[in-house]
Amino acid sequence: MLNQRRTTRTYRALIDERGATHVLSIFKELFADCEPASWHGLIPDLSWEAIWSFNIDDSIETAYQNNKSRRQVPRTLIWTDQTTPYGGDAEEFPLVHLHGYVGSLGRNPSPNLIFDQSEYMAALRTSTEHNWHTILRADYARRPFIVLGARLHDETDLIEVLHKGNRSHDFGFPSLIVLPGVDEFTRREYERFGLVVVNSPAGEFFDYLHRAVHATETQTTSSYTSIYLGRVLAPLIPNTPAGSPRGHDFYNGHEPIWADIVADLDGIPTWVNRLSEDIGAPNNRTTQATLYLIHGPAFTGKTTSLLRLAHELTTSGWRPYVLEGYERINPEEFLRFFADRPDAVLLIDNAASEVGEVAQLLKLARNSKVPLLIIGAERDAHVDHIRRALPSWSVIGLESTVFVTPTPQLWREIVEVRGRHARLGRLEGLDRRSQELHFVTNGRDLFSSLATLEDAHGFIDRGAAAYQSAEPKVKGIFTAVALVAKYGLSVPINIVSEVTGQDVNEIFAELDPGGPLSDWIVTDKNEVGAIRLRHHFLADLITSDRCSAFHMTPLSELGLRIAKSCAPFINPRAMRRRTHEFRIVREMMRVEAVRDLLGRDDVDDWYAELEEYYNKNARYWEQRALALTSDLGRAFSYAKKAVACHEDAFTLNTLGTVLMRRAGELSEQIQPTTRFHYWVEGLDALAKSARISEGEFEHPYMTFFTYTHRLMPILPSLDSASRARVQAAYAEWRQEAIRLGHFEFRHVRQAADVFPDAWRMSSDAP
Repeated sequence: MLNQRRTTRTYRALIDERGATHVLSIFKELFADCEPASWHGLIPDLSWEAIWSFNIDDSIETAYQNNKSRRQVPRTLIWTDQTTPYGGDAEEFPLVHLHGYVGSLGRNPSPNLIFDQSEYMAALRTSTEHNWHTILRADYARRPFIVLGARLHDETDLIEVLHKGNRSHDFGFPSLIVLPGVDEFTRREYERFGLVVVNSPAGEFFDYLHRAVHATETQTTSSYTSIYLGRVLAPLIPNTPAGSPRGHDFYNGHEPIWADIVADLDGIPTWVNRLSEDIGAPNNRTTQATLYLIHGPAFTGKTTSLLRLAHELTTSGWRPYVLEGYERINPEEFLRFFADRPDAVLLIDNAASEVGEVAQLLKLARNSKVPLLIIGAERDAHVDHIRRALPSWSVIGLESTVFVTPTPQLWREIVEVRGRHARLGRLEGLDRRSQELHFVTNGRDLFSSLATLEDAHGFIDRGAAAYQSAEPKVKGIFTAVALVAKYGLSVPINIVSEVTGQDVNEIFAELDPGGPLSDWIVTDKNEVGAIRLRHHFLADLITSDRCSAFHMTPLSELGLRIAKSCAPFINPRAMRRRTHEFRIVREMMRVEAVRDLLGRDDVDDWYAELEEYYNKNARYWEQRALALTSDLGRAFSYAKKAVACHEDAFTLNTLGTVLMRRAGELSEQIQPTTRFHYWVEGLDALAKSARISEGEFEHPYMTFFTYTHRLMPILPSLDSASRARVQAAYAEWRQEAIRLGHFEFRHVRQAADVFPDAWRMSSDAP
């Protein structure tokens, strides 16, 4: 065996005496075009999120090239390459060489070898930059790993993060290290690091893993599927025992899961049975693609109703699939999946976040005559957004909240079910009239009626009390998770760790059974390595004025920290795929969200803090431009920067908005001709936005009507040709909005109808 210290000294001596190019040529001769080991041939038969290699050779790449039945294609990367998110709808994965690579890449980057101590230390200094070492540092503690052929304490550049340990078992997946002939001391050491030690040669282990995986895969269907669809769609199987997360208690106000429905812990509203009958059996479906929308105020049982309806539909022969995780919906892949399964129904909770792709999916299904059935759930506050995005022919349930309005019948059903499970609390032993009086006394509000059954303080009130009395480090974790949960999202635990300054093990000590956060924060079953509140309603409370006096860090500062911590994971590919980190940043950067966070309208200073992290991000410049109403000249520059970063319908609409704001700006210093010039420039940007979007969304039309109307007071000061151009543009945009169906939206009609009657009548004339 080579002496490691002597080898690295020889390496450095050769570089000093013969030069790096000569040493690289030796390495290429030794480590390029390698013959893979026999067990390497089994790796391509399995599916991987990523492969991380401490080796510089190309043996894994060769194994994939030699395997014609491979499931995926590796994307070979060097540790300094731009990071990309895992997954996606393409069947490829990152194969990252953490110590450089001497194989062929089809490009000519530096191999970026890490071989001796000086190179280890240089890599360590750059590990806070946006490279693959950064991603590994973030992911190792929270994701499941299989470690082969590496003794972790020998990896000097990564020793700190590796020795902090792996906690993937807390998310339901163990991490393994495969070492033949391991001694007891080493076993205990790796177990302390959170790894399950497998005392086996790599070949035997992979042979077993290969056989075990294939034995569990379903071979009874030829229906279309893919690795991507397996990640984002989870089947809900009726009458099958389903485990619950530790500490989960449906009756204590925790968010419902499928296991609660299978165990019949919920009350069944009469509308669920009626709607199930209305939908009927799969073989009775027409060719019309349809989305049923369940909506109502917060804490009215929307998610429970969604899952219960899915369960009832299984009795008619439907197979429910629920959208999981945070990957973007690929409409073409989804259509192919559901076209192959006419008895499958798609469930989407928090439907507004996916509404753009759902609209595309419904249109594709209609054009392909696929009778796609989708059932979504969402808060009332987001219904207008859904109404604007979805074609009106596809949606049932937008005009009424009948689906989730609590009724005396539902209350009686809930009382009966809870009674069977001995969970009636203060209603135990009371007659039916007294039990119903409790519902009436609480204003027929389901949340208020249930909150006090078992405790003088309900789940939410107890959560607020626990937050207010928590120790500072516990409160820091609580607040970070709550701030992200405010937007309906969980948060990766590595982000919580960076924001709070506590390592992952410290955080889990607070979440473990008996810990101060065990009742309030759980792992996210839809995203490995993320944690969330047991109920997102808690987030509204913790981030409200009621708890503001107890915030250790101002929410505005905490928001900045979270956005900065997410920055290494945001790049064009992540934005296209709408990854978890991207969704967090997208929500937190919205103008309305930032103003709410800071409690004021002027928020440019908050955005300025993030410029070095997001200066190439079009979304960042868009929102900053829209937020800056006090300096429209600077806002114009920001809007132009957004277009330069990425020109699309949205950035052009933002540019048009800022220019039209300038045209209507309240300042006597701006001449009418200058205002008209701004308006023309804005009109050009909005027209281009409308062309690019092919009329798919109403934003440029809404912008045109809103800001053109603000120009009306200065029209008399313009020449007749300019006045005629504004009126002609109004007629053209109104007619086009009607033709495209945008007048179905009340807000567009209202914005267009405030113009003079003569203008409207003229535009409506044949």
